[in-house]
Amino acid sequence: MDKNKEQKIKQLLFQNLSLAKISVADAAIITYLVATAESDEKLDDYISTLSEEYPFLNELEEKKKVIAKEELEDLVHKFVTDLIKDDPALASEISEYAAKPEITAEDILIKYPQFKDYLK
Repeated sequence: MDKNKEQKIKQLLFQNLSLAKISVADAAIITYLVATAESDEKLDDYISTLSEEYPFLNELEEKKKVIAKEELEDLVHKFVTDLIKDDPALASEISEYAAKPEITAEDILIKYPQFKDYLK
């Protein structure tokens, strides 16, 4: 399991507990769920569910999205760097499309099958 994520959850719990935004019982429940999560996926499920009642956990979700977008941008950059020699117009088009905040990896894969081939 991702120890950094667990550490970040503990920090958020401590901050919110010390600011009296959550009770000791709530902190205990969240700590228990984090400790018993059998995988990163299960932990993500717990965080997603708990963030409805404890909005401070949304910070973890947002950070995860930012990291995923940064990783996607790195992959697209590498792809475009290789592609620019053969098709600079397409490389520019893909680069501009991928830079939009709402665009996901799935969107790029659907619109540009060349990217899917590149990832193989």
